[in-house]
Amino acid sequence: MKTVTLSLLLTTAFVAGLAVNAQTGAKKEAKNDDTKSHTTASLTSTLTISKRSSGVAFGAHLDPILKTVNATDDQKKSITSIVDEFKIRIVPLRKRHDELREEFLKALTSGDSGETIISTQSEFIRAQGDLNAQYLALRLKIAQVLTPEQNDKFKEYRSKQGWKAK
Repeated sequence: MKTVTLSLLLTTAFVAGLAVNAQTGAKKEAKNDDTKSHTTASLTSTLTISKRSSGVAFGAHLDPILKTVNATDDQKKSITSIVDEFKIRIVPLRKRHDELREEFLKALTSGDSGETIISTQSEFIRAQGDLNAQYLALRLKIAQVLTPEQNDKFKEYRSKQGWKAK
């Protein structure tokens, strides 16, 4: 129980730091441009956070990955089928994850009670874990279709994209 509490506190501190950093960055941008108002700076901060989370549409990397690993026609069909199968699961999880992250950041910056922040954080962490589990399962299913050499190319592609293997 102590480990869970400590983990939650450390994660809260980390996310709070990210939230402050996002707000500070938006304020610096607002100072540099005299035409921006304080409201615009806050909106910019919110939009920046949203862009980071949503990123690229799910499945957008499929064609570049298939080309990178030199997939055969059968592998292309299998991998496309796997991606389509996981898209049904991952897209709603991603949306929920992003919503919970926004709620958590708002709770941190609005001065909500500690209980509310920890509760929101717990939901966010749970959604993050569910999403990570789906991405891991997707990666494992794709890896089963590829040869060892292709898996090395796939790993290299993921690394170049900044995707961390967990």
